[in-house]
Amino acid sequence: MTTSQTTRAPLAKPSGHPEPRRPPPSVGDAAVFEYVGESGLTAVSPVTGARYRFERLGSRLAVNPRDASWLSESPNLRVVPPRP
Repeated sequence: MTTSQTTRAPLAKPSGHPEPRRPPPSVGDAAVFEYVGESGLTAVSPVTGARYRFERLGSRLAVNPRDASWLSESPNLRVVPPRP
């Protein structure tokens, strides 16, 4: 009889959803948006790949400053002025 050897493949990472690529914004440079629509809104940035989820009317999120330009084009989002 011969002994067969088995080789194991390296463990693969789970194939679930990829980690979001959103870097945490710095306090000084983040833009804050408020959702003014009637239901929720999910937006995925074509610039940074960040996923932004506004759950309901009045939801506010700090966003990457590079995403502020295209988010401001949404009729259901408004920029929250920075606090003095």
